[in-house]
Amino acid sequence: MKKLISIVVVIVVLVVAGIAVWFYATPKETINENASSTAASSTSTSTAGEVGTSSQEAENASGTEAEDLATNPIPSGWQSYSANIWKISYPSTWQVTPGAPQGRSSTFWSELSQEVGGTNLTLLSPKGFMQGTNLQEVRLTVGSTNTPSAVQSCTALPSNRTPETTATPVTINGIPFTKITTSDAGAGNFYNTVSYRTVRNGSCYAVEYTIHSTNIGNYPPEQGIKEFDETAVTAILQEIIGTFHFSI
Repeated sequence: MKKLISIVVVIVVLVVAGIAVWFYATPKETINENASSTAASSTSTSTAGEVGTSSQEAENASGTEAEDLATNPIPSGWQSYSANIWKISYPSTWQVTPGAPQGRSSTFWSELSQEVGGTNLTLLSPKGFMQGTNLQEVRLTVGSTNTPSAVQSCTALPSNRTPETTATPVTINGIPFTKITTSDAGAGNFYNTVSYRTVRNGSCYAVEYTIHSTNIGNYPPEQGIKEFDETAVTAILQEIIGTFHFSI
C-alpha cells in the first residue's frame, strides 16, 4: 500500500513539474516569436516608408511646375515688332535690326545651332546701357528653322554643349518652351546665352539672348569699372521675352 502511495506521489510530482515547465517555458518562446515578428514587421514598414518617401520626392522633383513668363500689361512706351506668326514688344530705347546680328550670315538663327535657318529680329541694348561696368553688349534675337534635323532636336541640349549647359521647361504666355542655358569664355570675355525653344507649325523657334561681359579683374582699380548688375539685365530681358506670343 505504501509502495502504491509512493508511486502516486511521484506521478503527481512529475505532472506538476511538467505543467510548471510548460507554463514558464512556452510563454517566453511565444513572446520572443511575437517580438521578432513585430521587429521584422517594423523594419519592413520602415524600409517601405523610406522607399515610398524617396519615390515621392523624386516624383515631386520631376513634377516641378514650369516657370511662366508673361508680361501683362506691356509697359507704357514700349514698341512692338511683328513677323509672320509672332509678335514681341521691347523698350523704345533698344536698337532694332530686322535680320541677323552684325557679323552673322543670313542663315544664322541661333547661337546654339549650325543648321541653316533665319533671324527675323535682332534687338541690341541701347548705347550707354550700364555704362561704367564690365558689360559690353546685350543682344536678343528671334530666329527659326524648318530644317528637319533641327526641328527634331529643337528642344534638346546642343551637341556642342558645355558641362554647365542646362535645359528646363518654361511657358511663355501659356505656350510650352524649353529654356536652354549655356556659357562660353575666351580672352577675358564671357558670353552667357539663354535660348527659349519651341516647335510651331513645323518650324523650330528660338527666342534667345546673349550677355557679353568682360573679366572685371582685368581692369585697374583707378578706372573705376564696376561689376554689372546681371540680375537687373536678366530681368529686363525676361520682361521682353514675356511679351512674345504667336498670333496663329
